[in-house]
Amino acid sequence: MLPHDREYHLDPRPQLKQPRGNPKLPVTLIVGIIARDEIVFAADSQTSYGDGDWKKTGVNKIHTIPFKDGNAMLAECGNVENAENVIRHFRNAAALLPMGDYEGPANLLKASLRQQYSDMMQAHQLPSEGLKEMMLKGGLSCD
Repeated sequence: MLPHDREYHLDPRPQLKQPRGNPKLPVTLIVGIIARDEIVFAADSQTSYGDGDWKKTGVNKIHTIPFKDGNAMLAECGNVENAENVIRHFRNAAALLPMGDYEGPANLLKASLRQQYSDMMQAHQLPSEGLKEMMLKGGLSCD
């Protein structure tokens, strides 16, 4: 049995590569299994950078988020820059709060997504519709 407080990486040597030919639709696979005594998470290890033309394998997409009174698990998908920013907002806020029931982390994650949306809107000086189109292409949705 694996210790609960560690994150595991399948490939210690991630490789950055550009796809050849017709690019395939990006897909993230994330699975959670609830067993009698534990919960198991698994995810693929490829992520995209920039406008999706660059891929990196061997990436850990499952993160432990510490709250004051416990830990939550968060799996990422989509553009890595957006995901990292959302996780950073979420992790920073979570460290100051008790987890409570499932609604606490869920509402905090929504606030983190909205913060990323706001940061992107400010950084790119785009109207809401232009930013929404850019975010959907980059794998981040606040809907």
